[in-house]
Amino acid sequence: MAGLLKKFKWLIFLLGFLLVLFILAKLIFGIFGRQIVVDQIQKNLNTTAKLKSIDLSLPLRVHLSQLEIGTLVKIKQVSISINPLGFFAGKLVINNLDLLEPEITLLQSAPGKFNLPVPKQTGGKPPDIYLAGLQIKNGKVIFTDKTVTSADYELIVDKINLNLAKDIFPPTSLNMRFDFSADFTDKSGGALGSLFAKGWVDMAAKNMDAKLELKGLEVAQFAPYYGNFISHKKISTGKLDLTSLFKAKDNQLEITNNLRLFALVYGQQNMAKDSFEELSGLDITQNTLDLFADESGNLDFEFTINTLLDKPALDPNKVKGIILNAAMKNLANQSPVDLASKVLKTVEKIKNFTDGLKSIGN
Repeated sequence: MAGLLKKFKWLIFLLGFLLVLFILAKLIFGIFGRQIVVDQIQKNLNTTAKLKSIDLSLPLRVHLSQLEIGTLVKIKQVSISINPLGFFAGKLVINNLDLLEPEITLLQSAPGKFNLPVPKQTGGKPPDIYLAGLQIKNGKVIFTDKTVTSADYELIVDKINLNLAKDIFPPTSLNMRFDFSADFTDKSGGALGSLFAKGWVDMAAKNMDAKLELKGLEVAQFAPYYGNFISHKKISTGKLDLTSLFKAKDNQLEITNNLRLFALVYGQQNMAKDSFEELSGLDITQNTLDLFADESGNLDFEFTINTLLDKPALDPNKVKGIILNAAMKNLANQSPVDLASKVLKTVEKIKNFTDGLKSIGN
């Protein structure tokens, strides 16, 4: 009984000692921590930094309030949960990183340079950092691109929510599960579509099972990037829905896609110029909407992309082939009457174009 009592006293003493250490660490964090964090960010990223406060809580969790890094990042609150067992292995293991209302302002200048900080080369080996979980609540990205149009092109990705977590068992597993959602908006806050993604990926085993959905994406907003790849005609407004299933086994990634373009409205065209452009460059991938859409102007097709999980790549020529095959399947599903009508319209365009050339020659 005396031995048990002695062990209990030692346990009380140890807990008390650890509590004192924690209180001291908390006081030191409160006095010196904020400046240390700011100095390290400014030193390593070669940019300015601001931090309102820093705090420490149990079980070993660090809280940063109102963090700013240059003109790039603003975060209302950062919470970092650290696994103390990682210190014994000489590594920094972060059980969870929580970001509350992070805002990133990304700018690409006319020469194509981004406003990203350039880390200083210290020459030493960076510490091993392992992230087991990431949570983003109500994030926002403001992207301004000065390379695609004469005026600044701006896209806002708002209401970003992400939950990324590693499987607990087995402890050596690198299987990461994720759940992501975000909204696209314009400068005035107008809705441009939504993005959802959910599933898991294991980069060690190179396996994956996930689903991605784009809903109601306003395609005209992205015209500076796709140009006339979809159609020679200018699209003033139109919606896109996309569902993609990602399946990977032993690094072989298959992406099955179901795409729908709808509610398409074309802008005013110069008919002579439009006819000349269509006939002088009859690229089937650039006329998908014009030749293969249904009578309502909508386009639905399915296609599959095969690539590698660790090195995903899309060859432009292969993409054209994929679009052509999908468009041909779309044609096969249409009625013979509609097909005949489209052939007659195409022949009529060619005839009008030829007659126009003859009249110019005369």
